Amino acid sequence: MFDDKFRSFFKFFWLLPLIAAPGLILLGYYEAHQEHLVSFQGNTYSHPRGIHLTGKKLSISANQQVCLTKKFAAPGSLRVVALASAPGSGNTWTRHLLESASGIYTGSIYKDKKLYRAGFYGEYEDYVAGTVLVVKCHRFKAENSEKFETAIVLVRNPYKAMISEYNRILTGKNHTAVANPSDFSGEEWTFFVRQMGDKWFGIIDKWLAKDPNIHVVFYENLLKDKRTELEKMLEFLNIDIDPARLDCTIANQEGSFHRKSTNEFDPFTDELKTYLDEKIRRAQDLLTAFRKPLLPEEYFAKDFR
Repeated sequence: MFDDKFRSFFKFFWLLPLIAAPGLILLGYYEAHQEHLVSFQGNTYSHPRGIHLTGKKLSISANQQVCLTKKFAAPGSLRVVALASAPGSGNTWTRHLLESASGIYTGSIYKDKKLYRAGFYGEYEDYVAGTVLVVKCHRFKAENSEKFETAIVLVRNPYKAMISEYNRILTGKNHTAVANPSDFSGEEWTFFVRQMGDKWFGIIDKWLAKDPNIHVVFYENLLKDKRTELEKMLEFLNIDIDPARLDCTIANQEGSFHRKSTNEFDPFTDELKTYLDEKIRRAQDLLTAFRKPLLPEEYFAKDFR
């Protein structure tokens, strides 16, 4: 009888790890998620212990580290706001700046593994959960747009945006690599420009139609005056501005996904320039009608932009 009880005990003993494992996994996930939360009260937020981003190794002083910790917001505490732009407009870099300046992760509709591994931990977050600051998107679809309350529309000179995006495509969707200028020609390039021209104008047109109160920011202005443009975006998002985080953000402005400028070349035929210039003119008319900031003068330059 003793042997039977002994055997029964050991049978049960070996089952314990199988029973306990799922509970431990769930507990670990819960604690990990809680580690990223930031609680909101009105327009203010408190910062629990932070998690440092992985990516480029930075050599910085102590006062330049304050912007390296980011959190998820408490579920439902933030509006669902799109960071909408045509591809190649600096969306990922703008996310880096916003995350650093606010301390809150940004999200995306794309679930990009490369970006997640580089520290954009909101990439796989449920973007309608109200836990991320803004949500990256490059297209406007009726079924998706209804999930957003409003948007920050990021606009870049379409000539530069198209070269940037075609670089990314030709280099295997690498966010920082540069392709050979000779590849920017032929039927594929022409088709790409016409397709992207429609998308560039459509982002402005459709978001203004959905919500006339969207915030419009120009990539060129962000390059020139990061502090002012970031302050405007944070105010639009109802986030209190932390001067120390802004200083730190500007000191560490590049991030891991900002393609370096290359020697300019002009791959646009006269026909493509006529097509794009018409899109630019129509966009300016829309911005004027909705009393939004107007396109920078360089968009209308006669020589190559």
